[in-house]
Amino acid sequence: MQAVVADAEKDVVTAFVRRDATDVVIGHLRTLRQWDAGELSFIEVDLEVHRDLKQLDEDEEDDTIGWEMILNLAHAESPLIWWYLMFMAVAGLIAAVGLIQKLPVLLVGAMSLSPDLAPTNSIAVALTAGAFHDFRRSLRTLALGLGVATAVAFLFTLILELSGVIESGTFYVSDHLVTFVTVVNGSTVIVALAAGVAAMVAFVTGQARGAVGVAIWVTTVPASAYAGIALADRSLGLGVAAIGVLLVNVVCLTLAQILTLAIVRAWRARKRQQQSVSG
Repeated sequence: MQAVVADAEKDVVTAFVRRDATDVVIGHLRTLRQWDAGELSFIEVDLEVHRDLKQLDEDEEDDTIGWEMILNLAHAESPLIWWYLMFMAVAGLIAAVGLIQKLPVLLVGAMSLSPDLAPTNSIAVALTAGAFHDFRRSLRTLALGLGVATAVAFLFTLILELSGVIESGTFYVSDHLVTFVTVVNGSTVIVALAAGVAAMVAFVTGQARGAVGVAIWVTTVPASAYAGIALADRSLGLGVAAIGVLLVNVVCLTLAQILTLAIVRAWRARKRQQQSVSG
């Protein structure tokens, strides 16, 4: 540990801490009440060069981030931010074009834009921690984002109908896409559960990437956009069905994230217990 005196009244203390030891360090600092009047921040080191690679293998650390860091990351990603709504609006528009024109490639493009990974992870973490304020805030963020995507798809379809580009009262989505976003079946649940597991693993390891994001967005964006298209086309039954699929996806997604987080926390607790016994 290295300490640097900043001025006569404040000290800046820096220390290198293993990622899997952050919870222990924070717990000790809280017990000692060492940062009541100060701040605590973490900077992750992406690459550390070791001279003794054999010793590095023996001391290999847990790749997941600590619970305290997970809580703070989830809290930081729970508020509603303007750029989140803008990305959801663009994703809803592209998804609507893909659905109306029967172009699945555009759906993939829409899913790669939608930033649903942050609020869904925040919802699961908040429920696990009993942080109901963060849960309500994350749920509001997700609901408004999906609502924006639906509204944009609704307005886009309405404009096309009023301008005569497409005929009013006729639905333009191919059968397999209609089934995908309006019918709840085994595949719907399996995809949502798998996406939830991938999302939480990516979150706790700090490895959230675009591919994981697409796995999340495939459960949300297409159904949201489809609901807007169907409602604008006065196909109320299909619109309600799409919203039902969306709700089932979000519930399954959240349950899988909570279960995955519980497993990771239990595994880490057991690992720390084994290390304390062996040490």
